[in-house]
Formats: sequence, structure tokens, C-alpha cells
Amino acid sequence: INVLLRFRVVVQGIPTLLMAAGSFDDILAITGFSTCLGIAFSTGSTWMNILKGLLEVVGGVIAGLILGLFLCCFPSKDQEDLVVRRTLMLLGLSIFSVFFSHVIGFAGAGGLCTLVLAFLAALGWKTDKAPVAAMVGTSWDVFQPLLFGLIGAEITIATLSPSTVGLGLACISIGLVVRLLVTFLLVHYGGFNLKEKLFISVAWLPKATVQRTFLHRFLQITLLLYNSYTQCSVQNLSTFKGCEHGPTHE
Repeated sequence: INVLLRFRVVVQGIPTLLMAAGSFDDILAITGFSTCLGIAFSTGSTWMNILKGLLEVVGGVIAGLILGLFLCCFPSKDQEDLVVRRTLMLLGLSIFSVFFSHVIGFAGAGGLCTLVLAFLAALGWKTDKAPVAAMVGTSWDVFQPLLFGLIGAEITIATLSPSTVGLGLACISIGLVVRLLVTFLLVHYGGFNLKEKLFISVAWLPKATVQRTFLHRFLQITLLLYNSYTQCSVQNLSTFKGCEHGPTHE
């Protein structure tokens, strides 16, 4: 979208199409991830985990609608530094939604709430949303390296085997090829020319932003499983050594 706006190539409603598809993709990813993660690692009922995933969607959308309507009304247009106030409130409510959803145990609802409240606020601000979008974009340029850099610092390159890296690249490549082909077929009869179809197909490739928000949960689960496995191994080794030497007598 930034490329289209930079070169003033805003035709056929492509930016709107990309934003709508990206938002739906984020909702699908958040909902699917939360539901599958709950089914895989939870000890409760499978149906309850599925119901929890649906509740996260409904709760996130409702909370986003409420906060989005709040941003449409406050701060009022007669206040000074309106753009700064709107930007700070938008970022603050988004961060609050994400952290609060983790506190109450509905982690997937925070991302959905952020998407809905930002979308609704932009609709309410209409033409006044451009300065806010520019300021949010500037803040994203600052925090994006931190977002990906911190999680990258948790990875030890020396411990990765070539076979693991190769299998990972193969899985990613297969997924990207399938996604490109499916996207191209979906927009084939949309009235676009060949260049526009190729551009939309490439633009719909995942940028790992949403995936990064989930990665810390994977990291936490992996560390918990590793610590549990290490403790069990130490206990089993101690028990084995005790049996090997036999009981001690004073």
C-alpha cells in the first residue's frame, strides 16, 4: 500500500482490497492460532477450548467496537494538539487491549480488539485520519526493529542443524507458492490486468507481523516444556544412581 501511495497508483480499489484482505487474514490467524494452541496444550475439554476461541473472537470484536466508538468521540475536535492526542490514545488503548487480554486469559481477543478499534476510529475520523496514520507509521518505524530484533536475540544460530533449517525453508517455500497461486486465481476474474494480479498476489504474502505476536507464546511453552523435561531427567537420573549404588547403611 505504501508503494501504491508513493507512486500515486491508486486504481481499481486495490489499497482497500488489500487492507480488507489483510484484516480478515489477521482475524483468521489470531482465531485459528488461539483455538489450535488451546486444543494442543490444554488439559480441558476440546469443545470448551473451541468455545473459548469463539468467545475470544466475539469479545475482541465487541471490545473493539466500544473502544473505537470512544475514539470517534474523544478527544473532541476543538482540543489543541488533536493529532497527538488521538495518536497517543490509539496506541495506548491498543497496548492496553493486548496486555489486558493476556491478564484475563483471552490472549487472542487483544489483537482483534486492536484491529477493530483502529478501523472504526479511522472511519469516524474520515479525512482527519491521515495525520494520525502518518504519526503511527513513524512510531512503527521505530518499534519494528525492536519487535523482530528481540525475538531474534532469543535464537541461538549455533544450535540449529542444517536439516532443520532446510526443512523449515522448504515448508515456508511450499506455503508461499500455494498462497501465490490461490491468490492469483481468486483475483483472476476481478477485472484486474496481469500486472495488478501479480502485485496483489505478492502483496498478500504474510509479513510475519501477526506471527511475531504469537511467537513469544510458542517460546514460553517451549521453555516450560524444556524445564519440565530437564527436571524429570534429573530426578530420574538421581533415582537411577540411588538404585545402582543400593541403600546406604551407617
